[in-house]
Amino acid sequence: MQKGEIISIEFTGKDVTTGNVFDTTNEELAKKSKIYAQNQKYGPVIVSVGNGEVLPGLDHALQQMKAGETKTVKLTPKDAFGERNPDLVKVLPLNEFKKHNVSAVPGTVVNVNDMHGRVQSVSGGRVRVDFNPDLAGRELEYELKVIKQFSTNEEKAHAIAQKIFPGLQHVNVKINGEKAELHISAQQLHLVQQREATFAKGILDAISSVKKVEVLHSYTQEDFKHLQEMQARGGHYHEDGSYHEGEH
Repeated sequence: MQKGEIISIEFTGKDVTTGNVFDTTNEELAKKSKIYAQNQKYGPVIVSVGNGEVLPGLDHALQQMKAGETKTVKLTPKDAFGERNPDLVKVLPLNEFKKHNVSAVPGTVVNVNDMHGRVQSVSGGRVRVDFNPDLAGRELEYELKVIKQFSTNEEKAHAIAQKIFPGLQHVNVKINGEKAELHISAQQLHLVQQREATFAKGILDAISSVKKVEVLHSYTQEDFKHLQEMQARGGHYHEDGSYHEGEH
């Protein structure tokens, strides 16, 4: 499979040492393994092969696979989350956490200067934080399956739209020669505006014949009625396109 191919995959990742599942696209297995996340969407994931959207070792494995194939892939730390770096374990003043109203409790994940780390200990006004990825230095095993390879430009365009705009129930993408068009209604505008550039870049990278991407908006009386009703109920859309009423 060549670099840049658009495919859908399923996977399950385990820590070789403990045998524990830490990530999966299978909802039932996630629940059984006690890693289920309510806000996570389960099922096949769309990726662009060889473009760093998955771990390096998985990217390499996918380039050796074909649609319908299943493979067990073992990853060294180098091909996964990297080796542990002792320099990424920092001791920071507790006052800095209090100043930013951040709870420094052992085991919790904190964000410090745009770096995510896990608090290891709190003692004597000092907080020890490990900024290494939790799985750094670990050997991993993945059960990897290629569900589908999208072949035509139209299939690729729809797959990219579904990936970038998971909240859109009906995606209307057209390829007209050197131009790709995404047609959306006013009700879909809230989501598309946030990720428009990402969608355009994905199309231009995946479909070499396309030189221009246009996002076309349309409005109907039904759209305005829907938006007014939503505002009256205090509703709002999340970034994934899901609708919620009440406070953000």
